[in-house]
Amino acid sequence: MRRLFSHACLWAGAVLLAGPAWSQTAAPVEAASPQLLEHIYQQIEKRERANQIPGLSSSANAALASSSLMDFIATRNQVRQLGPKAHPLAPRIAELLVRTEKNQYDLAWMLFEVTPPEDDSQTNASSALARYRSENGAGKLVQLARLGRIRSPLVVPDLQAAAADASPTTRLMAIIGLAFAGATSPDSSATSLGNALSDAEKYNRTAAANSIRLLGNRATAAVPALITYLKTRDNVFQAAAAMSLMPLSAIRPAKPELEAILGDSKLSEFQKRDVMNMLVRMETEK
Repeated sequence: MRRLFSHACLWAGAVLLAGPAWSQTAAPVEAASPQLLEHIYQQIEKRERANQIPGLSSSANAALASSSLMDFIATRNQVRQLGPKAHPLAPRIAELLVRTEKNQYDLAWMLFEVTPPEDDSQTNASSALARYRSENGAGKLVQLARLGRIRSPLVVPDLQAAAADASPTTRLMAIIGLAFAGATSPDSSATSLGNALSDAEKYNRTAAANSIRLLGNRATAAVPALITYLKTRDNVFQAAAAMSLMPLSAIRPAKPELEAILGDSKLSEFQKRDVMNMLVRMETEK
């Protein structure tokens, strides 16, 4: 339940990113105070440590884990509120993302959120692509976040290639970027995101479903892959949230699976919410 609550909170935050105020020319962003940013980073980094203490009872460790989760959610919301004002944290968050074994999804979203919007001119897109292609490691992840902030079809092929990279975290940042930069080439981006629904890493599959949701009904090319993904029950909540935004004609083939999900006692009503909404649409919009 704690994990479901966490994912719900983070998903709700991602909704806020669906329609940012993109401008042709990105204004410089003044950074928040170094003291504030350092404290926030320490809170982010703390989540990387073990949250089980040997010798404590299982109930005490459970309480500790719950407290740690609530602290992280508060920090997560603070990062979201600051947005690009927290951009000095980008290299350090990227370093954490490179070495983490458990928090890839959350760290990748934070890296994307603290990255300022970019000028979407052809000259800037070309310069950003050159910087990205010259980087590796954590620096490459920072540059991928910057590519994703450029609404230009010029950056989409590199994001698509990165979404199939051998590095799981490179794929993750590209998948998130395709939700935004990919809006300039929605059909091809949706196809890449549909492919990412079968990624070997669960956090990448989750990110792909969320990115398809952010593209909305522009991502109809991904619907067949979404229906296949829904059948795996890997993340019913994210898959259904994405499908619920698609044209009814595109999602009708999923009706038998949607009905089967209603009878799955392992799923919560929260997870079934968008499934119910889609079935109601199918009944009322015949």
